Amino acid sequence: MIDVVDRALINALQIVPRASWKELSVVLNADPATLGRRWSALSASGLVRATVAFRGAAVLAHIDLSCAPQDADRTAEQLARDPRVLTVFVAAGEFNVVFTLVCTSLAALSHFLVDEVGQMPGVDLARTHVQVAGHIEGSTWEARALSDAARRELALRRPRVDSAAVFSRHLTEAEYTVFGRLVRDGRATFADIADTAGVSISTARRTAESLLASGLIRPRLHIARAALGLPVTVSLQGSTPWDLNPVTARIRSEVPEIGYLARVAGQRNLLAYAWLADLEDLFDVERRLSAIIPELVVEERGIMLRVVKLVGHILDAQGRSIEAIPLPHLV
Repeated sequence: MIDVVDRALINALQIVPRASWKELSVVLNADPATLGRRWSALSASGLVRATVAFRGAAVLAHIDLSCAPQDADRTAEQLARDPRVLTVFVAAGEFNVVFTLVCTSLAALSHFLVDEVGQMPGVDLARTHVQVAGHIEGSTWEARALSDAARRELALRRPRVDSAAVFSRHLTEAEYTVFGRLVRDGRATFADIADTAGVSISTARRTAESLLASGLIRPRLHIARAALGLPVTVSLQGSTPWDLNPVTARIRSEVPEIGYLARVAGQRNLLAYAWLADLEDLFDVERRLSAIIPELVVEERGIMLRVVKLVGHILDAQGRSIEAIPLPHLV
């Protein structure tokens, strides 16, 4: 398990992922060198790892597969090796492999489903939900280990992001190299990035800061949530006539267990993932979510038995990051 000091450090880095140890020491009232050592230990263990997620022009699809039980693990692991696949779960129920895919176009999605998934042995049925709007992302979830005052102070140190640039374009070749380095280590120094990209430190700094400021990539921490006392991942699929934008902030505040919330195309137009301490908490989460969205009809609940891959990171049985696989240069 992660102790109280580590939780506070994790929460601080969720707010300002690339802040210096000196900056964080002021808010956390801790020695910068101590913070650095703690982070090095956490990162080396795989319990926590800094990374980035791409948020530019792409088609995002959430796909449920029905496989023979003996084929589920093999299918999930095969999908996890594909750089286009962001996240993979082995789940309970009829649809026992659940994954998220990034494509350049709907035509590319069609090709993937027909020519690749359709040829996988043991796959009996596929159900696809194309995302049309993201409301809550995993990168915005917080461990909530800091006081409100500390969180506000850290938020003032957060770099400005030009949200108007998000989803507006793909990455250039040079930007993609920087992106790939930050996927593997979101706190990589500009010198590390320069060495990987074969450019000067000033160019590496300019490219990385431009990408982060544009919103095309977003820093996030991968956390082995079991170590935070949240070992259970569940999904909710349902429908609502509501526009979720006006209530998104309220959901984030009043239902903090929701780590991901999106509107998808189809009869079931809402997809959410929640991170729980216990499976029994699901019904309380659903009750609070329904209080905010009164006309929500939850039609399916899924239990994720195993997280194979999470936002480009291959995980072990304890949920620790053991390998990063950046998106291919489709972005």
